[in-house]
Amino acid sequence: INYEGNSIRERVILIFVRKDLKKQPVYPKCIPEGRKKIQDFLDIDYYHSGNFEQGLIFKNEYMHTVTGGSPKTFFKNHIGRQPTESEIMLCMSVDPAEYLLPPNRSYSVFRKVFGNGVPSMMAYHIFRTLIDEVLELKMTPEGLWIPKNEIISSN
Repeated sequence: INYEGNSIRERVILIFVRKDLKKQPVYPKCIPEGRKKIQDFLDIDYYHSGNFEQGLIFKNEYMHTVTGGSPKTFFKNHIGRQPTESEIMLCMSVDPAEYLLPPNRSYSVFRKVFGNGVPSMMAYHIFRTLIDEVLELKMTPEGLWIPKNEIISSN
């Protein structure tokens, strides 16, 4: 959630850097203004996680870790229903309008895949930090990664 993700997902991340690069590992800086509460990306009043220790989580709170079985039930006006695939994607910070899912998949397989996924925004910020601060690369207009201090000739 500290890296613009839509859910709290605590993980231990180890970043190793080769000694020959003469750099220290660098972690992304937290982006507190990017934290989103459930009401910022879902139109629900509350949900039941499916985990006994969590119980009900309300729209003005943060989404907890998405798993194969959690969130279990979304509620709007006290009417419960199963989360849709698009809603689960949003919980994992994935825009459903930008991705095409394979046809003929089961809902349970979809839930297992997304429930075991790496939070996409956290992965993005780790990647950007490694590119910018450890490897010190920039992308050319052609899409090639080159050292930041390299001059691009216009030949």
